[in-house]
Amino acid sequence: LLLYAQAEAAAIQSQKQKMLEAWDKLNAAIETRTRMLQDAEVLSRWLTWLHHGLSWISSAENLILTAKERENEEIEANCGRAILQYELPRFVNQHKQLWDEICAWESSILFHCEEGATASFNCSLETEDFEVASTFIGIHKMLTRSVNQLKSECEECPTNGALASAVQKAVFVVLGEAQPLLPSQVMKNGAALLLIHFYQLKINWWRYWRHLKVLSAKLDILRDLQNLENWIETMEPRVETDDLGESLEETMVLSEEHRKFSRAVASQEEKCRRLAEFELNQLEESDPEWEKGIERQMVENLERLNILPRMPSTPVAVSSESMSLQDDYKPAEELPFERLEGVLYQKLQGQRLSNRGKRSSRWQKCFAVLNPITISLHTLEVIWQDVALTSHD
Repeated sequence: LLLYAQAEAAAIQSQKQKMLEAWDKLNAAIETRTRMLQDAEVLSRWLTWLHHGLSWISSAENLILTAKERENEEIEANCGRAILQYELPRFVNQHKQLWDEICAWESSILFHCEEGATASFNCSLETEDFEVASTFIGIHKMLTRSVNQLKSECEECPTNGALASAVQKAVFVVLGEAQPLLPSQVMKNGAALLLIHFYQLKINWWRYWRHLKVLSAKLDILRDLQNLENWIETMEPRVETDDLGESLEETMVLSEEHRKFSRAVASQEEKCRRLAEFELNQLEESDPEWEKGIERQMVENLERLNILPRMPSTPVAVSSESMSLQDDYKPAEELPFERLEGVLYQKLQGQRLSNRGKRSSRWQKCFAVLNPITISLHTLEVIWQDVALTSHD
């Protein structure tokens, strides 16, 4: 046996080496498979939560829409404000509860957006093998299905703000142009969609809240007017009386009653004056400053997470609204100054006059725009205007 072992020592050593290499290869394959499954699980779990979050936002939007419809039905069915005064507190309480739910979801949504924005994978999900390897066919199908579902969800819950709509459009442009569609791209752009729809939900909630507060204020005004009108009607008999009394006692009693009546009228004077001066246009349902603040928060979070998609370039001939919208993509605190527009006069030198040592001048009238993003001045000639001015060399 010893002689056989010595004779076969080289073969045994070679067999042992092959066994060790096979063992290492097996462990490497297991480790690679483990990492791939972990990455696939992270991706699948995050996409599931993304659609769950968007589904909740859609249901919250539907709650607001349903509340508006119920309010209109109550008004049409009862043809008056009496029943609405009893139902309005219920609408307000339900809307407050929705806000509590929005606040409870906010931290979770921001956390998952940050998770999607900073996603990194350990295996070949982000390499050239991802596009060609048959191992990733299931992942490709998952990503394609997820993008199609995102489009469907965004169609069911459209954005109603110009800035949010522009960001959403840019997101789908990026996803449509991606070849191949990588997991990190879907997660980052999905996080952007989740974020803009969440802030749109906040704006829609605020708009209906303002509507409820204005409606409540209008009902209060109507109630005060009705109460004051009823009070005036009860006071009419006292106003119409012209009895001065037939004796000192009767006159003193009438005087005391008149003083009480005067004090009662004086106590109602402030309310009467306030109601007389009140105009319904003082109650504004919209609050553009608050909405702009929410949009700024949205853009700041998109930029902080580095998931604000590249916006399409603006054509030369654009409207003032479009130019203002492009300016809004950049937070106000980063702009060195605000966008400025106005008339600018450019001084042009004329030819030297032969009989004088002076030059004639004329001024060109232009419309000028100073862009804070590019820090450049754009001018458009409006009209030539000659003026009687001269300048010395």
